[in-house]
Amino acid sequence: MQTYDVEQARSADHATIKGTYREGTFFGKSTLATFVAAIDGKLEVASGYTTPIPLEPGPHSLVVGYWLGSTRRPVPVRLDAEPGRNYLVLQEKGEFDFNLLRGSSYPSYVYIVDEGSGEIVTPRMVDEAEYSNEYYTEPSGPDTAVIRGTLERKGFNEPFSAYVLAIDGKYAPMTPQTALTRRLTKYEAAVRLEPGLRAIGIGLRASSQFAVYPVLLDVEPGAAFVLRYEHGLKRINNDKWTAITVWIEDEKTGAIVWPKTDVPITRLPF
Repeated sequence: MQTYDVEQARSADHATIKGTYREGTFFGKSTLATFVAAIDGKLEVASGYTTPIPLEPGPHSLVVGYWLGSTRRPVPVRLDAEPGRNYLVLQEKGEFDFNLLRGSSYPSYVYIVDEGSGEIVTPRMVDEAEYSNEYYTEPSGPDTAVIRGTLERKGFNEPFSAYVLAIDGKYAPMTPQTALTRRLTKYEAAVRLEPGLRAIGIGLRASSQFAVYPVLLDVEPGAAFVLRYEHGLKRINNDKWTAITVWIEDEKTGAIVWPKTDVPITRLPF
């Protein structure tokens, strides 16, 4: 498992980012915490929700999110950090939503603000892609690259996959909703990319288990990438976990262009 090097990111002009914490009450208000789970493919980024994490100036691919009671929601975002600024991860409850196919819910939104000015610096990302009102628009042209996911069906047709969840803070397109069907994840879809540094939010699915892993990928014109994964038991920090190992290959050559990384899912008690 790759871990975030706090000291390496610390410099004279570094920015910082942190989460928030609100204690629950006896009369029914649940504990709410926002967090930074991963930065540019590195995990274990902070010892506490409100611990400031140094960031080098420039683009970053992050997984942020919130805990509300026992519910955890990770969200992939892109942050272009500016020198000396202090950023804060916030959560906002959305309006009641009812759909005959999805049922009733209260979608929540996660976003990042400048702590000093209150300026919102990333789009408000809904905590589930299915509820989004805006999706990533693919570029066109001869220099575009592509990245695609992989999928296996196991057991009772359950998905095991590493797939493109988001690009630069916008969810990847899903299947259209109809009167009879919900929006569905396109696990194996190829998504076109502009050349340059792209913040890729990788969705990891193993049946009902789910995680998000952020990569800041340097995309060359005409490149073709494929997401790969393995699912199994791993020994991580002296504990046994179910984990998904994820990496990225050059689809033309088979070369690994992003190293294999273990993403812990569930810690086992034995």
